[in-house]
Amino acid sequence: MKPRKLRNLIRKTQKALTWSTLERQEDIPAVRIVSDPHNRAHTICLPLCAKSAVNELSYLHELGHATLCEQAHPIFAANSYFHPSTEQEHFVMLAPALQTASDWYVSYWLNDICPDLFQTFLKEKLELVEKICGSSQQPTVDVFLDLAQTVALGIRYLDAPIDCGDKLKEAVDSFLCTETKKPTKETFTVLVNTLMSIYSPIRAQLNNDDGYDVWESCLTSDAVPQLSA
Repeated sequence: MKPRKLRNLIRKTQKALTWSTLERQEDIPAVRIVSDPHNRAHTICLPLCAKSAVNELSYLHELGHATLCEQAHPIFAANSYFHPSTEQEHFVMLAPALQTASDWYVSYWLNDICPDLFQTFLKEKLELVEKICGSSQQPTVDVFLDLAQTVALGIRYLDAPIDCGDKLKEAVDSFLCTETKKPTKETFTVLVNTLMSIYSPIRAQLNNDDGYDVWESCLTSDAVPQLSA
């Protein structure tokens, strides 16, 4: 896909959004969108540094979060809302699963509207995954889940013959078993908790708080093995 076509796709996606949108610059490394269901607004946060050129596919990816936020449920936004009672330790464990789960649905959306561009990007990312998987260093939770999601995407959209074992395969299978054509908060919650069960005894549940769904956490007695890529 040529840059002009990608920019046209970005404009088309922005125009289709029904909530208000605003751009602002922040001290961040990459573009990110924050959606506010209370005020029905999206804020597109751009890097302050001019050297941090905004990747247009990443920009479109963030608009995908906004699109699913409006069309399916606000939990598909790039940001999540937690109940005030959520402990910081639980938040740290929940956040990576919520992010990669929402990214899984957005990736389906991206592949649907610009398959050539998305699959080219995915091929490049898979090459990096192979290098990381070859490392003896234990990955962090966010890196582990991103690895698993990338492998799952490679299997689903590229028919890549990727073989992995142990905990990584468990996470990959969790993504592949999740329906993406019709995103719902129920399937999203199942995916989040299936991923969480691989590395944490913490589980997530959606509860209504003043008319809006927010995440709350609870503990299980499940034993949690160490992660490995």
